[in-house]
Amino acid sequence: MSLKNTFNSSLNWVTLVRPYNVLPPMLAMLIACIYAGGASAHLCVAGVLLIVFLHSEATIRNDLKDKDVDTANKRQGILFADNKKHTNYAQWVMYASIILSLLLVVYLQNIAIGLLVILSLLFSWAYNTKPLQLSRRPLLSIGILGIMYGALPVILGYLLSVKTISVAQMLALALVWFLLRVSISLLKDFKDEAGDR
Repeated sequence: MSLKNTFNSSLNWVTLVRPYNVLPPMLAMLIACIYAGGASAHLCVAGVLLIVFLHSEATIRNDLKDKDVDTANKRQGILFADNKKHTNYAQWVMYASIILSLLLVVYLQNIAIGLLVILSLLFSWAYNTKPLQLSRRPLLSIGILGIMYGALPVILGYLLSVKTISVAQMLALALVWFLLRVSISLLKDFKDEAGDR
């Protein structure tokens, strides 16, 4: 395999987790952390990694569960090549993301962050998996995405910080990021209307 092919193959797997979509929740976490008084560098790095791992898990779980809908919406990517090997690898990456998230919780030794991670994983499961499969319920899906990618990252930033603001101020900031994420979801739903029917 040539270097160019290796690079293109690696790039396909990086795009699987859609790193450009992880930037807004990462930014929400960092802004909340700074607004709440800051944190040490290692806590900020741990927070960024948690956001990346949790986002990767949810994104891959969604892609695996919604292959038919995404195909109807003309999504391109490595999972749409109908290759069992690609699907197995995507599942491996998803489970690795869960394990790495839990290892970070152990490293941080913070029960509240552990509960936040478990809550995020449960929301990801509820969003993508039957019997709930909230991704198929318009208002609930938008709300859960607002929580997962808006409110929870803000709360994580607050939990990592030295907490110089009140819980009410943190909740107000979480509400703003929740509403921002909800508006993004509404705009995306118009684009995906054909496959969502």
